Amino acid sequence: MSKQRYGSTRIAEQLKRKEHSISRCRAAKIMKVNHWLSKHKKKFKATTEFN
Repeated sequence: MSKQRYGSTRIAEQLKRKEHSISRCRAAKIMKVNHWLSKHKKKFKATTEFN
């Protein structure tokens, strides 16, 4: 499961594997036109203190 974390880099890589010629910049433009955003992974935050 991807958890909707596909950015322009990953989309371009997947399309290249499927024999479609596309650059990362082109994938980013397509995403921008369609208002597609990738979700970023949150940083780990410690919620307890250790002695």
